[in-house]
Amino acid sequence: MRRLLFFHGRECYRRNSTVVCYNFFKNISLVLPLFWYGVYNFFSALSLYDAFIYQLYNIFYSSLPIIVYGIFDREFTDDILVENRLNYYLQGIEKKLFNTKVFWSWFIYGTYVSVLLTFLSFQIMETSFVNDSGLTFNFWDTSIMIYGSVVVICNIHILTMSNTYNALSVLCIAGSVGLYPLTLLIYVNFYQTEFSQNAIALTNTEFLTQFVILCACCLPFFLFEAMKSSIFIFFIIFVKM
Repeated sequence: MRRLLFFHGRECYRRNSTVVCYNFFKNISLVLPLFWYGVYNFFSALSLYDAFIYQLYNIFYSSLPIIVYGIFDREFTDDILVENRLNYYLQGIEKKLFNTKVFWSWFIYGTYVSVLLTFLSFQIMETSFVNDSGLTFNFWDTSIMIYGSVVVICNIHILTMSNTYNALSVLCIAGSVGLYPLTLLIYVNFYQTEFSQNAIALTNTEFLTQFVILCACCLPFFLFEAMKSSIFIFFIIFVKM
């Protein structure tokens, strides 16, 4: 019973809390740019994403990593949790990992990511940079930039949230990100549309823009996770003293 409560019960609560909040975050990051794009198109019926690629987000690009996390991730070994010297089980009793504050913090962060993705992409791609022909990038270039950035950001977050790394988790994250350009290549060969023509015409400017956007979106989360880890390490050292 002690192992069931302090190890399996505690870890299931922790993982499930993160899985629920993360699923809200990853879908907010994808859907809200559709709303912010209305500022540019005066809220017309034009969609920001290609309809076919849009449907693949929760099927191919962001499903497996969070499933693997929810099943296999472990914060501590079973021996440490069963001993429960630092009262690891208390976080479940006090609802520290799943409450109104935690939920809205994920919601606000997803909104922050969507705002940066949308406005930075449009301002940089369509008003600042030009392509090799001397023209500004068009709508579909920006669409590909935003969608690809969402895919990368959501999978990077799984990597930073995880406490356990193995071949399966790394393969799922890398595979989910890699499936996006692979899907675009397949799409180009089967459907000759304006979107598919722009999908493979990526330039160094677009890669640089995506790198800047990814840094701006991920930096607050990285700093928060680093601060939590540092505080926890200092707490462990203080208790042992």
